[in-house]
Amino acid sequence: MMDYVKGLGMYHYWVGTSTVMAGSALVMITAFLGCCGAFFRSIPMVLTYKIMTVVTFGLLLGGSAYVLDNGLEDSRIYPWLQEAIRNKIYQYQWDVSARRTVDILQEYVGCCGGYSASDYGNIHLPVPDTCRDQVTGNQYGTPAPRSSPVPGSPHRLDRRPLALSCFAMMFAFCMWQALKEIQKGH
Repeated sequence: MMDYVKGLGMYHYWVGTSTVMAGSALVMITAFLGCCGAFFRSIPMVLTYKIMTVVTFGLLLGGSAYVLDNGLEDSRIYPWLQEAIRNKIYQYQWDVSARRTVDILQEYVGCCGGYSASDYGNIHLPVPDTCRDQVTGNQYGTPAPRSSPVPGSPHRLDRRPLALSCFAMMFAFCMWQALKEIQKGH
């Protein structure tokens, strides 16, 4: 998959995914700090846990929103991707890198051209074999973007992770208050 991402220059597609992965790593570190802070009754560790919980919530929410906005279907990347593929098809005959990128994309994704197979016909090129299913020989179509997301699709933010993050933030603030009360009592 990285071959056609590199060939098309789609590095911005990975920004949201990398952000979510970094946020997930921070969640693990934050959870460890929270456990240590509670076990040792350390106010600085619980304060760090409290701050990091809010930071990771924002990071994960922002990364998820970016992924949803720049995903493949029904997003901003779809028209950009169609035009990028079409531009590579114009270079298909003489640029080996463009040919490789388009062939990999068409074979693995199962599409033909940026807009349709007519992208090849418009510049008087035959439709390549990578536009065809390797088993049946039928030509792939170019899927149209869905007009509206269906319930349960990945086009909506799921409420469960958001609810869990809000619960973690409330728990961090409650733990902070409890430790402050314990420190006052000693």
